[in-house]
Amino acid sequence: MKRILSLILAFVMALVLINVPNMKAIADEATPDDASAADYYDSRDIKIKNNISIDGVDVSGLSFGEAVEKINSVSDGYKSANVTLNCDLGNISTNLDNLGFFSDTDGAVKEAIACGNSGNILKRYKETKQVEAEGKDVSLVSSVNENKLSEIIEGELGSKIHVGNEYELSKAEDGTVSVKILGATQSVDVEATLAGINSHLSDNWHGDAFSSDIIINDGTGKKQQELDSIKDLLGEFSTNYSSASGRMKNVERATSFLNGKVLFPGQGLSVYDTISPITAANGYYDAPVFSGNTTKPGIGGGVCQVSTTLYNALLLAEVSITRRDNHGMTVHYVDLARDAAISGHVQNLEFVNNFDTPIYIEGFCYGGYVTFRIYGKETRPANRKIELVSKTIKVISPPDGEEITEDPELPPGTKVTTHSARTGYVAELWKNVYVDGVLTDSIKINSSTYVATPKQVSVSPGYQEGDEDEDTDTEQTTTEATEAPTEAPTEAPTEATEAPTEATEAPSEPTVDPDTGDYDN
Repeated sequence: MKRILSLILAFVMALVLINVPNMKAIADEATPDDASAADYYDSRDIKIKNNISIDGVDVSGLSFGEAVEKINSVSDGYKSANVTLNCDLGNISTNLDNLGFFSDTDGAVKEAIACGNSGNILKRYKETKQVEAEGKDVSLVSSVNENKLSEIIEGELGSKIHVGNEYELSKAEDGTVSVKILGATQSVDVEATLAGINSHLSDNWHGDAFSSDIIINDGTGKKQQELDSIKDLLGEFSTNYSSASGRMKNVERATSFLNGKVLFPGQGLSVYDTISPITAANGYYDAPVFSGNTTKPGIGGGVCQVSTTLYNALLLAEVSITRRDNHGMTVHYVDLARDAAISGHVQNLEFVNNFDTPIYIEGFCYGGYVTFRIYGKETRPANRKIELVSKTIKVISPPDGEEITEDPELPPGTKVTTHSARTGYVAELWKNVYVDGVLTDSIKINSSTYVATPKQVSVSPGYQEGDEDEDTDTEQTTTEATEAPTEAPTEAPTEATEAPTEATEAPSEPTVDPDTGDYDN
């Protein structure tokens, strides 16, 4: 019996030794990295042993490259799987692709192909026989991108997570700034939230939809640590808002709502949502507003100058603008294509913090100027500068003739000019980038079209041409914006004028038709 067993063992060893040269060479070499793994294994014609799978997908007999291609096709299909992220502040419905889903395909294939193909002769023989008898399933390690996860949570729930938080900006004599958080606050524990998602992906998961929790902790200390990065002025812009009293009060009121806002990475802001409701009860006054191709009295005239000034400061800070609409007609306080209109949710300015650190928005009115400054952590090279350039592409002449409106309140035989003819334009705004004073790039930011309008007049009922020798021109002219000062005033602005103690009854929504008008003149 012993002789028979010895012969059998010798026969088995002889079979194993047939492949000794190649196997020994593989075992003696260092394990290749992912970039060269396919060439390493495929050039040696090494195949995955039979009865081996990766996350339930059979890869028996495949080369390294073939197995990677097969598993990647399966993994790519997982990206469309729906994920619901839950917390007390609300739920977020998204998919794995939006969360930056990825799988360590190369790592799984390397583990699969090593089984029975690496180590000493006895180890390879033992592993080969074991997988033939029992099979082997290699786990595919998958995860989502931590930064993507953080951005989506901040973008969807950031306003709720940070609701009620107030921040204080301090300026030192040397010009440096610091921002302090006032009171306790919450923050998302991104690492714990990520771990929860990954546990679903590793728990016998095969592409089905699932839910996971957003972990929210008391994050005052962590948030203050983030705020400590705010040291630099990233962008600043001023416009002259000297005009009628009601319009100036509207500019001051809207600016006060935006002053002090902090956006953490991935968090966005809607200007209209921040300054609304635009009503008398919320501190706004009557002032001329655009309505179609003309102006008329309405609550909130002038708030577009606030959004416009902020828009230019954001562009200079290179904050990501996600929505901006131009006025239907030209405005006097900025060059063409540099305006940003507000008209409910029909026209709005929206932006998102695209940086890795928070930004602080300072807005104030002083000396006839409204100013916005964007503070954050400067990461742009000192030798890199940008400038915004407005380009007129087309000039549109006003239509001939007059647009006549009958006004029953005018005395008989009266004709008055309410608005002069307006020239229309097609314009573009470009950002020029200079490095060491040399223009290196030119990027188009927007294209804006402003309508041309005829001269607009009002006449009394029954008016006939010739009733008067000359028209009475009642159009109110607005003061043109002067050049903004190089340095905005350092003195802090006074608080925006408060609403009248007894505010007149105002509708819950703006009186301007959001389909035709906006809050400006």
